[in-house]
Amino acid sequence: MCFRVVPVFVALLALAGCAASPCKDRPPVRIQLLLVNDVYQLDAVAGRGGLARVATLVRGLRHETPHTLFVLGGDTLSPSVFSTLFQGRQMIEAWNALALPRAGRGRAPRPGWCASGAASG
Repeated sequence: MCFRVVPVFVALLALAGCAASPCKDRPPVRIQLLLVNDVYQLDAVAGRGGLARVATLVRGLRHETPHTLFVLGGDTLSPSVFSTLFQGRQMIEAWNALALPRAGRGRAPRPGWCASGAASG
């Protein structure tokens, strides 16, 4: 039942965006969505990437478009060696430093882990 409602909701949402705005004096607002997923390491791999690079990109994009939503799709606490040793705390602190407002749990949460902050939701 839920899967039948989703396409109808998306279609109605798209049509609502096409409707004439009652506030002709106000320009449209640009919204930007940024999503990352499956990030297990803080450092760059083979000289590419890393959370420092992600932080630089996110700050720049947020500066260009203030209405930016940055989310983590999940799977950030394992399977790295550091996450095993620190129970994922190093990743949670890094995401919190990036002011990550939302995070998915991922497919395989570790039993007994209690994450606070960004990676808890």
